[in-house]
Amino acid sequence: MYYNICAPSIAMRKVVFSLALFCWGWRDLGVLMAGELVYIEKNEDLAGCVELAAGVPSVALDMEADSFHHYFHKVCLLQMSVNNHHFVIDPLARIDLSPLFDVLRPRCIVLHGGDYDLRMLYRGYAFVPERIFDTMTAARLLGHGQI
Repeated sequence: MYYNICAPSIAMRKVVFSLALFCWGWRDLGVLMAGELVYIEKNEDLAGCVELAAGVPSVALDMEADSFHHYFHKVCLLQMSVNNHHFVIDPLARIDLSPLFDVLRPRCIVLHGGDYDLRMLYRGYAFVPERIFDTMTAARLLGHGQI
């Protein structure tokens, strides 16, 4: 499987940083709090997220999965940032994520160490983005051992 690589804009880099801060629990720094955080567990709530994603060229995405001691691998949480809007999407709430993946497919998906995320998204939803930007791969190409 081959992906087209895209370069994120400065605004997207800020979004990725905000998402990383949120994932690490650093909410008190104020970077994330400047934006909106929405928890999505219903189809009607997902519509606003899909609408925002449809209007931008790139989206930051991260996910958490259950696969360590579980027979069936499954995506348990999606974290997505679009500009200064941040979404925590609960796929275990049995919402229909196909409208989201339809909108995300042609956009540049910004990930960090996204190989596992991409495998899980393909396995669970047959989602294959057309373009990705992996910040971990980019850092390695620039000679950084770890970020």
